[in-house]
Amino acid sequence: MLSYVISMTKMDPEEFARATPEARRAQLLGVWEIGVLGLDWLEDLVTAERAEKLADGGFPHRYVTRIRHLRHLFEGGGVPGVGPFSRLHHAELHPDRIDSSGDDEPVTVEAWDQS
Repeated sequence: MLSYVISMTKMDPEEFARATPEARRAQLLGVWEIGVLGLDWLEDLVTAERAEKLADGGFPHRYVTRIRHLRHLFEGGGVPGVGPFSRLHHAELHPDRIDSSGDDEPVTVEAWDQS
């Protein structure tokens, strides 16, 4: 199956790199598996200069952005990347953590290629 596992953690990339798995888990905003076109929303953020792509190649793709650029994507229980050609396989979201975050807080997004 062609898909990505995407995780969003409320940490800047340097903090994320140093963090233990337990610390990352405590700051996890969401993790989900989505079809192959499920990264288009991240590339759109990069194009709009609302995110920076830090690593490419799928092992992982890594981005950094701010909560303010993500919040609207989760309104109404939505999951970024879901569409007619990109099916959601599973999701664990923490809307309480997203809602309680300040707009300028950094978010590290990783997308691991599952092909």
